[in-house]
Amino acid sequence: LVDSIREKAVGAINLLEDYETVLLTGDNSLTAEYAIKKTGIKSFYSSLLPKEKAELIQKMQKENKTVCMFGSSHRY
Repeated sequence: LVDSIREKAVGAINLLEDYETVLLTGDNSLTAEYAIKKTGIKSFYSSLLPKEKAELIQKMQKENKTVCMFGSSHRY
């Protein structure tokens, strides 16, 4: 099973082409690699817990990077 990539997501990421985009995900590396290939994101971190995602964001901020985070919404 694979998550579907929304066309709106691809369009949004294309708008950010002048910026470094990084995928932080709790999914495994195979799923993350599929997502970055479909969206054009350049790098990823996979198998992360929420705390680990927050730590990576804080690290980027300490490196004086501007961080903007988007999350997915799940519909069940």
